[in-house]
Amino acid sequence: IVLPSHHTDNLRRWSLAATGCVGVLILTGVYQAIRQVQPVAALWSTDYGITLCIKLSGVAAMLILAYLGRRRLQAATLRRTVPWEAALGAAVVIVTAVLVAQPPARTTYGPAVAMTAPLADGRYAEIHVDTTRHGPTSIEARVFGPNGKIAEPRSVTATLSSADANIAGLPVEFAEDHTGIWRSTYATLPRPGLWKLQLAAAFTSADAVVTTVTFRAW
Repeated sequence: IVLPSHHTDNLRRWSLAATGCVGVLILTGVYQAIRQVQPVAALWSTDYGITLCIKLSGVAAMLILAYLGRRRLQAATLRRTVPWEAALGAAVVIVTAVLVAQPPARTTYGPAVAMTAPLADGRYAEIHVDTTRHGPTSIEARVFGPNGKIAEPRSVTATLSSADANIAGLPVEFAEDHTGIWRSTYATLPRPGLWKLQLAAAFTSADAVVTTVTFRAW
């Protein structure tokens, strides 16, 4: 409305008001991000966090253009920068519409974890937890001999426990898929907190070894 008429007398006053409004938007956006993105790693490892990063990139580009335009409050300069600001603003609104339709990062964060645990006589186990989001999960285990080749224990069992969640022990049963991978038939992490997985591999009636790994559930 202002630029085509070449009336630029009130541009500085308008710019100050606009800066205050944008400042309020930024503060409320930061507050919302703190509430919805927990922990910080969820910012780059969840769909919500990645979409938020795209939105922040658009907002940052808008602020840079606004700063460059505000340094020289002239109609000619603003006629070049404002259309780009408007286009970026439209893009930010579209990304925001996508963002609000997604579940918050704090409710979906739970990355997979892979751990290696030593066993007796140079043997070791590789353990993979499919998701560390509290609730049902899948656990895989492979046992290796001292030569690095997959070993073949008679059975593999485990127990999950957590002092944080006040849970003393949840049994985990495994089934072998004939490729050396033992997969849990049912496993769950009922509550967030630090969890301990105690894995037992039995090779013979006289050769059973136990190892322990810890990880955090969100």
